[in-house]
Amino acid sequence: MKIFVVFGSNSDEGTYAPLIEELKKAGEVEFAVISAHRNLEELQAKLKSWNGDVIVAGAGLAAALPGVCASISDKPVFGVSVMAHFGGLDALASIAQMPFGMPVLTSGAGQEKNIAAFLLRYQEFLQKEQPRLHFVLPPFAAEEDYAKAEFARAGTLAEEKGWHVTEGSKYAGDAFNIIYVTEDADILPDVLGAHVPLFSKEAIQKPENYLKIYNWAQKGGLWVGANNSRNAVLAAERLFKNATEENRERENHDTITGDSVSRIG
Repeated sequence: MKIFVVFGSNSDEGTYAPLIEELKKAGEVEFAVISAHRNLEELQAKLKSWNGDVIVAGAGLAAALPGVCASISDKPVFGVSVMAHFGGLDALASIAQMPFGMPVLTSGAGQEKNIAAFLLRYQEFLQKEQPRLHFVLPPFAAEEDYAKAEFARAGTLAEEKGWHVTEGSKYAGDAFNIIYVTEDADILPDVLGAHVPLFSKEAIQKPENYLKIYNWAQKGGLWVGANNSRNAVLAAERLFKNATEENRERENHDTITGDSVSRIG
């Protein structure tokens, strides 16, 4: 696996140096400091020419870098919330609350080691055909209209993208799980998947509720924004569609050149 790590400032070395060491357990790491605000053209040129598997982008304050990477590249993007101010709350919100169509999976502030752990689990799934998507629903899912509406639109998108979709109250070990979170007990930090904070229309209007998301993300796993499970679907598509296409290209190349005679007999 080839991993491109990009941060917006050299001042973030205290975050990216140990992260790079963790990511080396998952693959080959290339690193650069490129600011989305100050060096946008350089960032565009790098991402358009880079041929690898995943992008890990970190920034604090406005934390625009991960979202900009997702808008330039179709590779899977993971966001790192640098704890510059407010314990990284502002950075987490900036990265997680990407609009629909710009999928970025992020760890909690100061929890970037979870990205490396995720990538190790993810690599195990690359040996299989595209897995199904499994929606892990909270107990009240059948009772609340806003919850049912969120599940329905995410499920519709997943089926449009060609996924086999299942659902249940427990996670599936052979699937990419989309995990809806309404309380601490819903969090599954060691499961391959993405967590989606789930709020009613009234609750999502209250700024103090973002502190709940901040605290949930500190407990582990990777996350998208509140009520944005469609971006979790799109993140899964980037992860597995790109990997499947690249594996097929490598297999075709090996077969044509004879490089894999020992593997194909």
